[in-house]
Formats: sequence, structure tokens, C-alpha cells
Amino acid sequence: MNNKESNTKGVISIHNKDITEIVSILKGSKLHIGMGSGLSWLSWALQTPTIIISGFSDEWSEPTVEGRIINENVCHGCYNDIYIPFDKSWLWCPRKKDYECTRAITSNMVIALD
Repeated sequence: MNNKESNTKGVISIHNKDITEIVSILKGSKLHIGMGSGLSWLSWALQTPTIIISGFSDEWSEPTVEGRIINENVCHGCYNDIYIPFDKSWLWCPRKKDYECTRAITSNMVIALD
């Protein structure tokens, strides 16, 4: 992705890159902003400043990072439910809340982290 496609300076797409390229990009990055996923965990492990945007997990189950964006005013933390079998396909909301944990995180919340 070049700057004309993203309209954002300094953003690097890792789409279609192999893991060694991704590690190199993350190690050289000033900041990684991502979901609560393996890529954010990798960034944290590489000691790259990391911000996690996630409503599906409780904070205690993610690495300690520079910032975390979550809306605790709505349903959240279903990933950590021990009484609900978790479907790893990610195509369902286990609490039947229509993914409000993610939908309730707004762009203004991300921008306000500054």
C-alpha cells in the first residue's frame, strides 16, 4: 500500500508479506496499532510500542502495552468467559450482542488516545 492508496503518511501495509518481513517492519516501527491478535502480541514481544484495540478480551489477558482502547460501557470480555465454548471461526458473537464490544469502539476513542 502506498501513501496514495492509504492517504496516511508513514503507514506500512503488511499484506502479502512473509513473517520475516513482518518482524523486520515491526522492529523498525515507532508504533503498532492493532487488534488483540497475534500481530499485536508479536509487536509487544519485539518491544515495539503497541496499542491494542479490543473489546472481546479483558485487559488482564492481553500483554501490558502503551495503550488499550476498549469500551467497558457495553458487553465486553467474552473471550475470557470460561462457561461459553469459544468458536475460533470468529463468525459469531457468543453472548448474542451483535459484536457490540467492537462496534462500540469509535474512531474518536482511537484519536483521543493521543
